[in-house]
Amino acid sequence: MKTWFGNVIGSNGDKARHQPFDLALDEGDGVASACIKPDPADKATLSQLEKNLGSVPRPSWVWHEMQAAFAGQASLHDIGHIIAQDTALAAEIIRAANAPAFDLLKPIVDVERAVAHLGSNMVRSISTRQCLSSALYNGPAFFDQQMLWRHSMAVSALAEIIAGYVPRCNAAEAATLGLLHDLGRMLLNHVLRASQAQPATALLKPRGFLQWEDTMAGCTHIEAGIMLAMAWELPEQLIRAIGHHHDPAFAEPNDVPVEIRREVFTVYLADLMAIHLKFSGGNPCKTMPLDSWGSLMPKTTLQELASCEAVNKALWKVHATDL
Repeated sequence: MKTWFGNVIGSNGDKARHQPFDLALDEGDGVASACIKPDPADKATLSQLEKNLGSVPRPSWVWHEMQAAFAGQASLHDIGHIIAQDTALAAEIIRAANAPAFDLLKPIVDVERAVAHLGSNMVRSISTRQCLSSALYNGPAFFDQQMLWRHSMAVSALAEIIAGYVPRCNAAEAATLGLLHDLGRMLLNHVLRASQAQPATALLKPRGFLQWEDTMAGCTHIEAGIMLAMAWELPEQLIRAIGHHHDPAFAEPNDVPVEIRREVFTVYLADLMAIHLKFSGGNPCKTMPLDSWGSLMPKTTLQELASCEAVNKALWKVHATDL
């Protein structure tokens, strides 16, 4: 017998039914067999979070324009025009396009070519990081900022791909949610101190990462993310999706609003796959969605997606990008 997350496959390798959540277990993985939903944070913890909002700078104006452009499915030409209005962002996009890993024969020296070379997902990721750089905590970070950003970039890239296998999922919205799903950890970095104890595998395996965050901070990055997203006046639908992005681990599909259900599910799978493919963001713990979510991805499996060429290419770009 070979054991997979949530599935047992016979010795002949045959599957009796479509089993989408079939990532193979690796020895030593941090695995929570079920994710326990933490209790809501108490008023004192939320009050402390709110106080720390004042120490988190708001993102630059160009970031809001970029978000609107991506939401409106603007062309890469139009996105390049927005980027060109911000000298620092334009320089960062050109620098990223000329990363040594790309091994270009001729350097890229203009924004429009850089945008076309990187593609929409990488441009979204790099511009978001650049525009939010002033909001990043510069002290001894509890959650490593570089690991978090690379994880978020990976989740965004994976979500855009997985969306193609989830009927009626909006790929652009899933990619944006993938990039911002862990926004709350930026705020928690202003509250927590790096000297505090780091995650313990013994705690993670039976209880999951959300319970660990609740133990350490008195709340989770979900609550912190909602608070920060509201302070930054992000779209209401995105705020709701941030609030639900872990729900596939402990809630039924019908418990998630239908207008964000597929995007939430897609990002949950992308988050899971990113951890599996070593873009963990500091969270080593994997938890499968409830089986009832399987019908939303009827024509492929996580194992097939993890080894497909599009995923390999997208994650190579994430790895190649200098942060």
